[in-house]
Amino acid sequence: MRKGKGRERPSSPEATTSLITAEQEDVKHSLHIVFPENPQLDVYFDNRASDDLPLNIKGVGAVWHEEDSAPEGTYKVKVNNAWYNIEYINNEWYYTYWTDSKGRYSVN
Repeated sequence: MRKGKGRERPSSPEATTSLITAEQEDVKHSLHIVFPENPQLDVYFDNRASDDLPLNIKGVGAVWHEEDSAPEGTYKVKVNNAWYNIEYINNEWYYTYWTDSKGRYSVN
């Protein structure tokens, strides 16, 4: 038998490095929140202050809005002619809600 026969060849360092770099870039832009075990609890957070997500994360749906009702801007997505607040948290998009009493956004 020939040495190494039947084994997969290792991938090139260039491909592996570029994939890791892309994943790290996405993580760098995500807000990180530890969610409680009880899914009914709201989690309050300080959202980002500006439109700082790259296009590969925003896609065509996430649009930055300066809020009239809330003192902070937020990303929004349009669903059936209505705009909903969203935020990129833990590398996923979540619907968020402004809470006047706390002066912050929340997610659950």
